[in-house]
Amino acid sequence: MDDIHLENNSMTKAIHLQLSEVIQQNRVLQMSIEAAQSKTHLLDFLMDQLEFNPTTGAIVGRDQADNMTDHGTAALGYAPLDLLQLLNVNHLRVSSDAARVVRAQPTLPQADIERCALVMAAPQVKQLLNSSCGSGTVAIDGHFDRTQIDKISPLSYVCAVLAQAVRSQHQQPSSPTLPLAEKRFQSSNIVLEYYCALHAGTVENDDDLAGPQGLMRCLTTQLILALVENEIVGNNYALPLPYLRDGEEDRLADRDLNSVCRLFTELACLVPADTPIYCLIDSWSSFEREEFWQAEYDIVLDTFRDIASNVSFKLLLTSPTSSRWLKDFIMPGQRVSLRGREGGGTTRGGLGRMARAATMSDANSGFRGAYSFDEYDEERGDETGHARRTSQ
Repeated sequence: MDDIHLENNSMTKAIHLQLSEVIQQNRVLQMSIEAAQSKTHLLDFLMDQLEFNPTTGAIVGRDQADNMTDHGTAALGYAPLDLLQLLNVNHLRVSSDAARVVRAQPTLPQADIERCALVMAAPQVKQLLNSSCGSGTVAIDGHFDRTQIDKISPLSYVCAVLAQAVRSQHQQPSSPTLPLAEKRFQSSNIVLEYYCALHAGTVENDDDLAGPQGLMRCLTTQLILALVENEIVGNNYALPLPYLRDGEEDRLADRDLNSVCRLFTELACLVPADTPIYCLIDSWSSFEREEFWQAEYDIVLDTFRDIASNVSFKLLLTSPTSSRWLKDFIMPGQRVSLRGREGGGTTRGGLGRMARAATMSDANSGFRGAYSFDEYDEERGDETGHARRTSQ
């Protein structure tokens, strides 16, 4: 019995250390973004586009009591730390990527950041980010000049700030008067992010997170940590993964994409129905390489489709140029283009002026908060017409 308690204590400390390091790195990233607020109001602008309806009270999660022994520990099975070890992804990798993207902001054209900020207010994107809506997918095509785009585009930067905005909107402190059982299941959200262009090489190039398998291992690692952080599962919770046998563990360790996708799907189904999963994937078109990843690309999209039919899964795919392979996965109305959204103050309507103000320095900006419905409706009319032209 002492050995069991010692092992559980060690596992709890290990996963809490990983969580604390991820949270600390996200706080540093948040501070970096907020420091830029002295010059811009991009974070405020993006948060104004989000429409959340946080629920109150306890989330009805899976009953962990059925997975506990008389010793207070998980029954035989895979605890979160076991799965993290199988996936073998550095838990700080994604937040490090996001920090790298944010640091690149001074090198990106101001007018392009303005256009990217404006597209986040498109009706399709706003509906996707609305927490009261169910699952959905939106793809944003930047149509930037391929020869002028590096691994980090203006869309990458706005995507990184958007991820922090979504996290910030859902950071609701628990009431100290709530019973412990309710505190464990406070409504929150889950934000997953990945920057494809930073991992568009091959594994042979010493990047073990390259390509679709790296994407799914990163997303799954983030999801496991989020399940523990939001207390949807416990540190030593025996996850209900009966399929994880007959060689499946070895396939996971070998980074088999199908196995990782199955694990991701099973874990996503543990998330309560009223807890949305926001999945922001930047530079998606970087993985559209026939010589490497055509079959893997389709496996990932099929996985996303399956998850969206079971949980609230909100998928935002951005491409600095244009995605060529998504036409069979999403409808034309789910695609948004940056074409016609000129920067430098030429964007039409009050919303365009707000996007410009949100990405300019305080000395030159006129940021005043939310826009009116009439101004938004004007932009929506422009976007609809453009979507028809680009979907032909």
